[in-house]
Amino acid sequence: VEGTLIRVPIPQVTREHREMLVKLAKQNTNKAKDSLRKVRTNAMNKLKKSKDTVSEDTIRLIEKQISQMADDTVAELERHLAVKTKELLG
Repeated sequence: VEGTLIRVPIPQVTREHREMLVKLAKQNTNKAKDSLRKVRTNAMNKLKKSKDTVSEDTIRLIEKQISQMADDTVAELERHLAVKTKELLG
C-alpha cells in the first residue's frame, strides 16, 4: 500500500491457460451452433405447419431466408472463434 493507492499484482497468463481459454471458446461456439440448429428446426417446423395458409412459393422463400440467416450466423461464429484463437495463441 502506497498512500491511497493499492497495488494488486496480476500474474502473467500462461500458455496452458490460453489453450484452456481457446478450448472454452470452442465449446461455447459449439453450444451456440447447437442452439442455432434448434431455433432453425423450430422455425422450419412452424413454417411447415402453416402450409395450409401460406403458398408453397412463400414457404420456400422463407425456408431459404431462414437457412441463409443460419448459415451467415454460423460463418460469423466461426470467424469470431478464429479471431479469438489467433488472439489468444498468437
